[in-house]
Formats: sequence, structure tokens, C-alpha cells
Amino acid sequence: MRKDNFKNKMSELYSLRCKIAHIKGFFTSIDLDKLIELANDISIVFNDNSFSEFIKTINEEPEKVIIKIPSDFIEDYLESNGIVNNLPIPDYDYEGGFVGRLEDKKKIKKYLQSEKFPVITITGAGGGVGKTSLALKIIQETTQSKEKIFDSIIWLSAKENRLTALGIEDIEPTLKSYEELLDTFIEIFSFEDDLENDSIESKEELTNTIIDLNSKILVVIDNLETITDERIINFILDAPLKVKFLVTSRKGIGQVERRHELKELKAKEAIYLFRQLAKDKQMNHLSKLKDGVILKYVEKVSFYPLAIKWVLGQVARGKDINRIINSINSEESDISKFCFEQIFLTLSENCKKVLFTITCMETPPTVSILKHITELDENTFEDTIEELILASLIIPEQYQDKSQEIATKYTLLPLTKGFVRLQLNKDSALKNQLNNRIIDVESTISESQRAKKEYKHSLHNFGAKTDEEKIATIISQSAFQKYQNGNYDLAVEEYKRAIKMAPNFSPVYRNWGVLWSLMKIILKRQLN
Repeated sequence: MRKDNFKNKMSELYSLRCKIAHIKGFFTSIDLDKLIELANDISIVFNDNSFSEFIKTINEEPEKVIIKIPSDFIEDYLESNGIVNNLPIPDYDYEGGFVGRLEDKKKIKKYLQSEKFPVITITGAGGGVGKTSLALKIIQETTQSKEKIFDSIIWLSAKENRLTALGIEDIEPTLKSYEELLDTFIEIFSFEDDLENDSIESKEELTNTIIDLNSKILVVIDNLETITDERIINFILDAPLKVKFLVTSRKGIGQVERRHELKELKAKEAIYLFRQLAKDKQMNHLSKLKDGVILKYVEKVSFYPLAIKWVLGQVARGKDINRIINSINSEESDISKFCFEQIFLTLSENCKKVLFTITCMETPPTVSILKHITELDENTFEDTIEELILASLIIPEQYQDKSQEIATKYTLLPLTKGFVRLQLNKDSALKNQLNNRIIDVESTISESQRAKKEYKHSLHNFGAKTDEEKIATIISQSAFQKYQNGNYDLAVEEYKRAIKMAPNFSPVYRNWGVLWSLMKIILKRQLN
């Protein structure tokens, strides 16, 4: 076994040891499977027959195994490290365990240790991608390290609901207002008796005293996007450098934050989670499926950990997995509502229009085509795209187009696309309008192929390669026809449209230049 591989396995074993040893740990059947798997792997290194026999007994006759844990083995690592905290037990400890995210954990831990980033925001498309779980896992691992980074860790959650196998349940958030934030500080440090009165000013003064008494505080705010009290945002922005913030939000703050966008699980990780959950729920027929079969199911839920857990939770209740998967993009789907409804309601109408347009198109649209269909001006379009990216609802992808230039197109995750399509179905007028414009663009591109033989200023002569250039060519041809019919003003407007569609397409400028010269000659003759 390679040295680095051995170190990684020993680190995983230590993490499992901590879950057993610490009072606030939660050791699941999945953790036991992992413990046995790792022990099997490293047993070959030690070459100890008694250890190998012990592992064999656990695998084959677990009822014969009696393990006695020494009393001094059990401890609360947070308490023993002297870290004041109010951290909850992570949901993933109860079901499925924490899977993957090695690169994400590494980056965010680096940000936590750096003085450069006072605010770190974990964002992600909708709910269910694993932002809260990742935040808790990082804190857990950070507090288990030998190096003590924080004196205190304050956990505040603005989460108002959660998704279970029985549906969406309302929960009581621990943070709804600025005053609740101050109260939490005071309660965790047991400074209630030092409070002179119940005024905000008195609580602010005492909270500042608490901050002064600590050398480094980590404040974790879960689901920040649901908070409407601007004083909380100002508290984050104005806090001294000794206070660091780790925030989870479907939207970034967009100011002083170091933003880390959390993507869906990798395929391998999603398959592993599916299999482990099926094992944990005693659904052996599902846990033994081949990777390729499981992949088809986890793909349909966009590799979202919560969606995978929700689907298997429904199956454990006796429902058919295929019917559950197929119902995800229906009006009754709890998973779609939970993941996207809240963030969708906060979007501007322009944002919704862009999402609807992308949903209607068979292939991801480029910037120019998306702008053309939505009829948004340059500045509005840029602001709209920025808002959607901050909300992690669209995915910009750079690629090299046929003109050998870098272009951008926009895509949606299947789970996002399904939800957006349902919302668009509620507005038949807008749906028809967008579909008509998309059909117009697609027919224009098709028409450009026939234009090679039909027009003097043809596609071939223009040298159009990309879809934007093809549309710009057709518009230029339309402009030339208007010029020939004497509609000079309309011809100019058409050329402006063509340039807006393909601003770097030089043949349009040349064609317009020739036309402009001819128009000046005609005007000169008319004046004479």
C-alpha cells in the first residue's frame, strides 16, 4: 500500500474513532461498514494474525464480538479543546453519513485558516445540494485537529423548513432577527446576569464585550438568504477581524465574501451514497444493483444528496422507485418545491424570463441568442445574469466557437429545469411568446443555409460560422432588401440589430459600410 493511501485511510479511521469516542458523535451502521472496510484494508500492513481473525469474526459472526470501550476513551472533543459552542448534531449522522466533498472541504478549511477572508459563503443551486452538511462537517474536522483555530463557535440557523420522507416540515429557526443574534451570543457565554436591561443597546454592548474577551470566534449562519433583517448583514460587514463568518446561502452576499459554490455530487459519490442508504434502510435489492443502473437513477435527481435520500426514503415507505423518480418534476413533488420554490419567488421577472427561455430551448443558448430572445438590453441582461449566477441557478460554460473565439452558453441542472418548466406552464401567454421567438431564431438559422443560393450577399459570401453570425447574416440580407425598396431608415435599424447579434462579425460592418456609401450617394443626388 502506498504511503499517501495509508495516511488517508488512517485519517478516515481516526474520524470514525472520534465518532465513537465523543459524546456528541453519532455512529451509524454505515460508519460500521466503513470501519470494517478500512480495517480490512490496513490489516495487510500490520501482518497481525489475531487482528485479521478479529476482522473476519466481525464480518462473518458479528454476534460473537464483544467490544469494551474504556471509560477514559469517551470525551467531548469540543469541550476538551475548550471551545465554547452550540453546534447541533449533523443530519447526515442519522442517515447516509457524509460522502465525498474532499476538494470542497480542503478549500474552505484553507479559507478559514486565512486572515484574508472574514466572510466565507457556501452557495449552491437551491436547497438539498449539501451546504449545511458541508459546513457542519468542516467545523467537526476543524475542531478535531491539534491546532486550535477558534475559541468559540456560534451556530445560528435561519432555516424554516426541512424535507423528510413524510414531506416538507416547518421548523423553528434560531435566527430571525438581529436581537436573536445578540441573545444567542449572550446565552452561549452565560452572560445573562451581566445584562443591565433588555434594550438592543445594552445587548450590543455586552456582545461587543464578549467578542473582546475572545481571541477568535467563528459565527456560522445557515440559510442566510431567508433573513430580511438588514442589521444582521451589517453585523457581518462591520464585525472586527477576530470574528470570522461561515455562511450558507442559496444566494451570495455579493460584497466582502469569499464565495464557494457547491456543485452536485460526483457520479461515483452519488452512487456510493445511494448504495449506503439502501443498505442502511435494509433494501438489499437496491444496494446490490450494478453501478450503471444506480447511475441512471441518481442522474435523474441531478446528483443532489438530499434528493437521493428523499427518493430512497419514499421507497422505504413502500413506494415504487420508478414512479417516485418520474414524479419529481410534477406539481406535487416535495423535492422540487423544497429545493427551488423559495429562491424562485425572490427572483426578478427578468430572471424568470431568462430561466424560462433556457428551459424552452433544446440546446444551451449563447449570450447573443439568449439576449435576442429575451429582448433585454445590454445592461439589464448583464445584471440579470449576475443575479442568476449569484443564486446558483444557471451554469455559465465557456467554449471555443466555430470562429475559434471563446464564447459562453448557459445551462440548467435537470432538477432545476424541471421545476422551472412547471412554473412556465402556469403562464401560457409568456410560454407561447418565448416559443414563437425561439422558433423564429431556429427557422432563421435554417433559412441561412438556403440563403447561400438565394441572395447576392449570401451566407457563403459573409463567411458565417456560428449561429449568431448566421442570424446576423439573414438580418443584413433583410436590411439590404429594405435598402433596395427605398426603406433607408428601416435598413439602418436592421443593420444595428445585426451588429447587436454578432458584434465581432466584420462582414456585417463591411456590408453596412458599402450600403451607407450608396445611401450617401443617393442622398447627394437627391439634394442636387
